[in-house]
Amino acid sequence: MADMGDNGQALPALSISDLNTTVNHEPRVLDLTLAERLGFDRPRNIRKLIERNRVELESHGEICSTVEQNTDLRGRGRPGKAYYLNEGQALVICALSRTPQAAAVRHALITVYMEWRRGQLGAPQLQTELPPPSPEPTLALMAALHAAMDWLLNPGREY
Repeated sequence: MADMGDNGQALPALSISDLNTTVNHEPRVLDLTLAERLGFDRPRNIRKLIERNRVELESHGEICSTVEQNTDLRGRGRPGKAYYLNEGQALVICALSRTPQAAAVRHALITVYMEWRRGQLGAPQLQTELPPPSPEPTLALMAALHAAMDWLLNPGREY
């Protein structure tokens, strides 16, 4: 029987296709993918959990992030930051999430990473490319620069 999220929907299983090996040449899972598996009502809230626990997560390696493309058709809003977590970081987030699904997701993460290390899962299933670039890279770059400047000029502001 599938685990259920807070919204009553079945949680999708974690698989090798959820790992991305193009970031620092090690398998990593996207923060929003992990949040969905954990059953977060608002998956982007996982980013607050990551930021609050940055020091502990960095003890497991570099926290890799990318600027997430703004999906608003009118170009409103600021682009977000997407995190790619390695095995240790993903397990820490599972433990800190305290969701009913956390134990099952930790088990799935351990299983998928063990199978990946043993070569039991086929390499063709791995994501080998990052998402396609923004159709308007200049706007995306400008938005990223604006967000970085805002962060530098307002160090006490919570993001």
